[in-house]
Amino acid sequence: MKTLLRSLPLIFIMLLATYWLPEVISRNPSDIITPKEESETIQSESYDYQTTDLEPEQIPIAGLGSYVGQKIENFTGKFGDPTRIDPTVYKEERWIFGEDETDYAQLIVKDGIIIDLFVLGSQLDVAPFKIGMSITEVFQLASFYPTYSVENQGEQDTLELTESDLNYRPLIAFDNGTFAVLMMDRSTNQMIAIRYLRLPIANSFGSL
Repeated sequence: MKTLLRSLPLIFIMLLATYWLPEVISRNPSDIITPKEESETIQSESYDYQTTDLEPEQIPIAGLGSYVGQKIENFTGKFGDPTRIDPTVYKEERWIFGEDETDYAQLIVKDGIIIDLFVLGSQLDVAPFKIGMSITEVFQLASFYPTYSVENQGEQDTLELTESDLNYRPLIAFDNGTFAVLMMDRSTNQMIAIRYLRLPIANSFGSL
């Protein structure tokens, strides 16, 4: 069985771009649209997650993650109009919502459908998780797995996570086919952002 790292190099590169998102919240979250280089400051030791090679658990979808795959009108019907809409090089649109670190969210919309949702706002609903939650609290809600199988054009491909991914960017599977990357701060061991998406996905990794 071939892996995504071999058969989908573009997805792998874009996934790395996602994992290098800023680990320190910007004073102006609306500027967070491109990956940043990792801070050169001394980082704390990684948390020793317990992992399993069993079939990954799919937890019930809730909160903002439930909007992935839905029409953008469903989102705006509840949250109102975006702060701005920017085009991307992949013929998608980046919809920005919120003004600061309490309510900031960024959506990637293609053909009127939400395909990617990045949440930074601490007051936004990312149930069962919460921005600012410690890694110990996160682990009490979900188990972390080193590999995930995803369907790609009728074939099963495998996404493999590194030890660093498991410690700072664990991947969570939901029961509606949506995945979430939990972005942990290396110095505080707290979740600073969460990104919802569908896999495999060709372009939206590069849209941020």
